[in-house]
Amino acid sequence: MPERSGQQLLWGLGLFALLCLSGTLPLHSQEFEIVDRVLQDIDLENSRQVDWLEYLWELKNNPLNLNRARVRDLLRLPFLTPQIAREIVRHRRRKGGFRSLEELKQLPGITEELYTALKPFITVQEPAPMFSATYRVQAGLTFPTPRGFERALYQDPLWLNQRFYFRRGNTLQGGIIWDKDPGESNYFDFGSYHLSWQNLPHRFRLTVGDYYLLYGAGLVYWSPFGLPLYPELLPILRIPETILRNNRSAAPTGFLRGINLSKAFGKAGIVRLFFSSRRLDATISSTDSTVSHLYLSGLHRTPGEKSKQNRLQETILGGVLEGRLGKARLQGLFSRNRLRPALKGQPGAFSSSSVALQVPLGKLTYSAEWSLYNLRFPALTNQLYLERSNFRYQFTFYYYHPDYFTLRGRALGSFSQTPTNKTGAALLVRYSPWKRTRFSAYLHAYRPLRTPETPTTVLRDYYLSVTQTFAAQQLSLRFKQKDRSLNEMLAGETEKHYYGLQLTYRLKISPEVHLQSRLESRWVTPLPPAVRPYGFSLSHQLDWRVRRTLRLLFRWTIFDVPDYEMRIYEFEPDLPGNFFLQLLNGRGYKFLVLCHWKANQQLQFHLKWQWRYYPDLTVLGSGLDLIKQNWVQQWRLSLIWKI
Repeated sequence: MPERSGQQLLWGLGLFALLCLSGTLPLHSQEFEIVDRVLQDIDLENSRQVDWLEYLWELKNNPLNLNRARVRDLLRLPFLTPQIAREIVRHRRRKGGFRSLEELKQLPGITEELYTALKPFITVQEPAPMFSATYRVQAGLTFPTPRGFERALYQDPLWLNQRFYFRRGNTLQGGIIWDKDPGESNYFDFGSYHLSWQNLPHRFRLTVGDYYLLYGAGLVYWSPFGLPLYPELLPILRIPETILRNNRSAAPTGFLRGINLSKAFGKAGIVRLFFSSRRLDATISSTDSTVSHLYLSGLHRTPGEKSKQNRLQETILGGVLEGRLGKARLQGLFSRNRLRPALKGQPGAFSSSSVALQVPLGKLTYSAEWSLYNLRFPALTNQLYLERSNFRYQFTFYYYHPDYFTLRGRALGSFSQTPTNKTGAALLVRYSPWKRTRFSAYLHAYRPLRTPETPTTVLRDYYLSVTQTFAAQQLSLRFKQKDRSLNEMLAGETEKHYYGLQLTYRLKISPEVHLQSRLESRWVTPLPPAVRPYGFSLSHQLDWRVRRTLRLLFRWTIFDVPDYEMRIYEFEPDLPGNFFLQLLNGRGYKFLVLCHWKANQQLQFHLKWQWRYYPDLTVLGSGLDLIKQNWVQQWRLSLIWKI
């Protein structure tokens, strides 16, 4: 086994080196798209959608007008900094507006790379006041089917996601989402809708349906996809006011369902009132009829899973007041929540109150949020952000009381954890000493405040990334380290260390043909002596735009991960509005083909095929998800119809 793994690694490294050497040929000088780079470098583990990815997909259909967009509108683009957003607004006021997108290149901080990333999502043309709509349907099947279908506990193996969005100018927009997971019998198992109307002259907006709030530093209300630490997206807290975003995700948690009213007054004042009433999945305790825990997977296949559906009633009533005091932006929030039945250890009714502010101090910006649960237990976040032409720096300190509680807030550095029982600090830096060189790093140190272990161990996360671009080539090196306390002590050790090293080479042979190779290795200390100390994956990808209406993508991966603790999550492109993270564990091979075809201005087709093979195994998975083969293939199809 070790010899075979070594041969695979050497053979793959040889191909990797060959691709790098081929980059010495004369090539077109064009930098790589920042959107793809951000998606591929984010270290998600359990999500195939992020909120801003769906938002970018919508912006492709309805680009942001540079001659009307405010700073807060521009900051919804995840790769645009506050300094550049303010510079866009200043340029528009000085010149009386943008006459073409090319004018962006005149602004400081707009590189060719950033301009290429922004171009699909912005415009200088007024949107047509007529009605427009988009219907998107996505479906998928996996072969062979798991044991749950043989035992008739799982029903229909089809994954189905349907979306219908419509818009009339800048005043009315809405949408409906239906989603069904494999194994569920109900084709409308998950449903979500939203309808928004705004009166621009009177600065009034009404939203009915499903939405979520991005408020302050995320201590009370935030996106269900959390606050990841990623230096490429600095600052983490970028929007100096509450953002209401219509729900566009099929994730069953995080959003509110009800009514939201907002009215702007004066130069910067805003009043928001919101009401939400919805049912959540939960497990009810048989002893005291309280909720023992929330059921967040959204799967309703077996009788046991269906018994948890819609068991918890949540009702929220609240308001937000926003304004300015000099240069400072202030926010205040109060909401009253009721849960029936109550969560174990929590009251059935509770309040959340918060004050947030953002103060610009020249190149330095101070942001903070202070929140109270039931007017007793505090949580706070303080952030300093510095931005210069080639340097970004952010320092964040936070404290979450052990008894602080929220369902909608998100902890810093997490995609799903709520802020409670933790204190820590994070330092993030991004530095570009030269035009084509970029360094990114962060250090995140934290510890639980209340734990049965004594003494409490300080946990640490380290990240370092170096990216160098040569004409149409790009080389990236990323290192990550996580220090964790052991659940079970091994040979007197008190900590376990997780390491990850990733080397990525991108080559743009022409505007139509892109190549990418990626080598990733993981190792853990300490490990039992019988386990090989490292795991790796090696992938090669060809992205070929055959013509303007047809794009093909091929990827081949070999991997050998001897222990689950070294598991690798490989990013792979997916259907529009999605991306996919494939868990790599054991020894195997993976191949995928992705096809994008634009039939005309109204109709698009997307097809994806993925195949995985594990030569050392006879079955895959366990329990009801067991597959009686050592291979699995997935088919995914998408159709987009623009009306």
